[in-house]
Amino acid sequence: MRVVRDDEAGLVVWLAPGTRCLVGRYPDGSGGHSGPLERRFLRAHEIVQARVAWHGAGTLRIAPTGKPWSVWLFHDEDGTFAGWYVNLENPCQRDGSDVFTTDHILDLWIEADGTINMKDEDELQAATEQGRLTPAEADEIRTYGEAARASYVAGDWPFDRAWTTWHPDPAWTMPALPENARWTLDLTTDVPAP
Repeated sequence: MRVVRDDEAGLVVWLAPGTRCLVGRYPDGSGGHSGPLERRFLRAHEIVQARVAWHGAGTLRIAPTGKPWSVWLFHDEDGTFAGWYVNLENPCQRDGSDVFTTDHILDLWIEADGTINMKDEDELQAATEQGRLTPAEADEIRTYGEAARASYVAGDWPFDRAWTTWHPDPAWTMPALPENARWTLDLTTDVPAP
């Protein structure tokens, strides 16, 4: 991804359409969200690294410093702002130019008109039932979701409207995915304490 801004408020990066990415897939090539929900988190050990091209319009991603979420701004193909995807995750940790986080399954989708929807509540419940998370960890993740919702309602950065009209410089080239790039799947539970 291309760094747009990096300061005390957080990291802002641009993922251009068609960018080569590393993702998790099952050995048959299907995505991690495929297959029956009642077995999804029992199969996590089967996920392998795959290289794919980012589909659809590009995405501006913002990781506010110290927050257990990142905010992904989506636009329709014609450039119209579609909404905010709030990915609940550990606060980003850095090692040089590398950034690390751990996804928390539950997410929010905030429509351009401000309608807020919780996303993947069924997956969070399944992850708990299948032993991927403890009930206390699942409750903590729900708390992060409510904190993100409150941050949006308050109009906190990065939910201010300024980012909804941001567009990448058309002269930017697409960053290359290094051949030695690795994606790591860590099946340990590491939901941080509040």
